[in-house]
Amino acid sequence: MVDEDRHYRTESEIDKAFVYLDDLDNQIKELKDSKYQNNFNIFSLFSKKNYDNLNMTKKKILKSQNFIKDGYEFRIRLESIYTENHEDKPTYYIFYSNIKYYNERRPKQFYKEFGKENDALNYFKDMQGVFTHLKRRDLMEKLFDMKLKIIKSLK
Repeated sequence: MVDEDRHYRTESEIDKAFVYLDDLDNQIKELKDSKYQNNFNIFSLFSKKNYDNLNMTKKKILKSQNFIKDGYEFRIRLESIYTENHEDKPTYYIFYSNIKYYNERRPKQFYKEFGKENDALNYFKDMQGVFTHLKRRDLMEKLFDMKLKIIKSLK
């Protein structure tokens, strides 16, 4: 096996990761807010997804697993979301990871929504492999890259 020369951002250091993550989240929030104000449309308030989110009645955890890396706890979850109109069948599925380091917590990172259960279950299995084999710094770098792509797409 060949050792790779990995390049990490200084923000992926244990004591700087949450600060940088908060900065990226704030940038995303500001961009979404400004985009929402610029593209406000009364019909967007009544789109199916927004309506269903307002009427969420319950959620069910389908799968969950913890991974501890360098003192960080990554808890990955797959949930099914039920709404008032569809209480017998899930409306959609969400995958996310809660990250904890001592008293610091960042909920719902690596967030992704799915319309089909099979797609969500396959993604969960893939992410189990990712969280099993990657180191903490690699996971944080992956999360930073994901957030930077979101910021780039919102600009």
